[in-house]
This record gives sequence, C-alpha cells and structure tokens, in this order.
Amino acid sequence: LSQSKYDKSVHHCLTGRYVHTCNEDCSPRPCPIANSCRGKEYICKCCQGYLKDKKIPYQAQINRMELPEIPSELKDLNTLESQLIARRIAFMKVAALPKGGQKGVNGPVVCVPA
Repeated sequence: LSQSKYDKSVHHCLTGRYVHTCNEDCSPRPCPIANSCRGKEYICKCCQGYLKDKKIPYQAQINRMELPEIPSELKDLNTLESQLIARRIAFMKVAALPKGGQKGVNGPVVCVPA
C-alpha cells in the first residue's frame, strides 16, 4: 500500500500497549523510532467498527485465525510436489499487471477437490 492509501484505511489507536518507548538503550539521540510510524498505534477501520459495536473482529487472534506451523517434512517441497499433495487445486488465469511486475487473477477461479 502507498502511504496515502494506508493513512485512509487506518485510525490512530491510543492504548499505548504496542508503541516503542525510549530508554537509555536508544541510539542515536533523539530516537528516530519515536517520531516514526512505529511510535504510534493504528487500528484498521474494519476492526474499529466491530469494536465500536462491542463485537470481536473476525480477524482477531482470539478467534484462532492464526495459521498452524508448517511441518518440517513439508517446508522444502517444490511447486509440483505441493500441487500433488494439495487437498484442492485452484485453476485460474494469472496475468501480468501493466506496472510493477506484479501478477493478478483475471476471470473466475475454480477450486477442484483433489
């Protein structure tokens, strides 16, 4: 995300729990982190809406949304081996985007059970 788009998608959060606080170990002086984005807390607009309604956001860690660790046997698989053991195979048309060298999906995506 560009900085301007990022600024429009988040709000400042004022809890202070995850903000860098300066101490005697900070160098150089003055600490460059305190005045950067790491010196402030942010919350996305989606989560802020849920919290205002006194609901837990769907992506909250309490909902066990974290991914499990990949077993050591599966970490070093190449693309073909990963496709052979996949539970579902996704068929999609991937096209190069005009700028930035990124790729994007063009058209429908079909997931076939393996």
